[in-house]
This record gives sequence, structure tokens and C-alpha cells, in this order.
Amino acid sequence: MNIQEVTGNILQCPHNEDTIIIPVNCIGVMGKGLALQTKLQYPEVYEFYKELCDEDYITTLGHVYAANRKYLLEMQEISNPQVVILFPTKDHWKNPSQLTYIENGLQGLVNWLSIQPDKRKVGIPKLGCGLGGLDWKDVYPLITQYLSPLPHEFTLYV
Repeated sequence: MNIQEVTGNILQCPHNEDTIIIPVNCIGVMGKGLALQTKLQYPEVYEFYKELCDEDYITTLGHVYAANRKYLLEMQEISNPQVVILFPTKDHWKNPSQLTYIENGLQGLVNWLSIQPDKRKVGIPKLGCGLGGLDWKDVYPLITQYLSPLPHEFTLYV
């Protein structure tokens, strides 16, 4: 299987992922959890995300948004140039995540990966299971259903 589970911090990319998934809401707030850690570690990703929300681009759950760090940093040489995928798991930070949001987002991720042949190693957190309140036993089967047919390597940070 092309999906492995590990423990660790996805933002440190200990498995050399070229793409990592970060759960977000649709209103531009990265105030807690992994989203806040991302905002603090990669402020350029937060600025990109905030701009998307301010311009009403992130309004539909089920789409994913790619923040290419090298592009955002104006082609600077950076030590970790991966793409950060902003994956909406809830509409508002106050509301819980829903399994349909995760499933729709996974469909969007599959579509994005299908047109990104150079992105082969993807890190994924427990989508919607932290502050979103979903149960991993419900989310994990969706992840394997959508991603296991793909040729990519997926690392699940659990």
C-alpha cells in the first residue's frame, strides 16, 4: 500500500514530502492547532490563504488550494520548497468539520494531484479530527478509498 502512518510533526517533513496538507476554515482564520502552527512557521502561506478568503475564493468546501512556497517567496532559494495544500475542513472556525467536507476535499485533492506529476510524496494530517471533532475511524477509510489507487506516496501523521 502506498499509505503509511507515522507520528511526528508534519511541518517538519521528516519524510521529505514535497506536498503537505493543512486543514483550514473558509473565513481566513488560522487561530489554533495545525493551522496556527502553519501561520507561525510559514507566514507567506498564511498571507496567501488570507488573501484567498478576503477575495471570497475559499467559499466552497471540496476545493483545495495550492500555496507554492517558492513562488510565494518570489523564487528565493529556500530549504523546504514544498507546496502547502490548504484543505478546507470546516466552513467557520466555530463549527465542527463534517465527513462530507473531508470526502469532497479528497476528491479535490485527487484532481489536483492528477495534474501535478512532479508531486509524488504527500503528507496528510488527521483531517477534521483535531479541532474539527471528527473521529479518525471515520476519516481514515475515506482517505484510503480516495488515495490508495493513486501512484503517490502518502504519509499520514496520526
